[in-house]
Amino acid sequence: AELRLNEGNADSALKAIGATEGEGLGPATIERRALIVASAKQRLGSAGGAIAALDGLQGEKIDLLRAAVFEQQKDWGATENALEAAIAAAIPPKGELTEAHLKLLLRCAGAAERADDHRAMHRLRDGYGERLGAGPLADTIRLLFADSIKNPTDLPRAAKEAGLAKAVPAALATMRPH
Repeated sequence: AELRLNEGNADSALKAIGATEGEGLGPATIERRALIVASAKQRLGSAGGAIAALDGLQGEKIDLLRAAVFEQQKDWGATENALEAAIAAAIPPKGELTEAHLKLLLRCAGAAERADDHRAMHRLRDGYGERLGAGPLADTIRLLFADSIKNPTDLPRAAKEAGLAKAVPAALATMRPH
């Protein structure tokens, strides 16, 4: 089923997985089958079927696929919730954040921003803001986490953030494969 899905044949993948149903499957096999079914249904345009296939399951891969389905539907609140669950599974409570962690945080912050979910932005900033490190991804996330200007004392901070914003496109361009 997975091979057929990777070949781009979602219908055939669903038929293959349907022909191999059985009882007594281990958790890893159940997760893998759910990911295949959900991916196939997503490719066939059945967002509801994809989400239903993931129902009751948790884990980073499950939550990332769930987020992708919600992103495709432009359901930013549900996308943000799924990405926060993926972050909880993927990012350890302490230590430096990797580039993969930063990309996941950026994706989640973007979804939270589109959902206009200020509480989620504060949760992300409070949970991970001190661990962002340096570089263009970290600077981009800092910009998304920044508070709005509320009074004149916020202007120096805003000027610093404007400098970050100017540098981000050029820094991100250096990260693109050539």
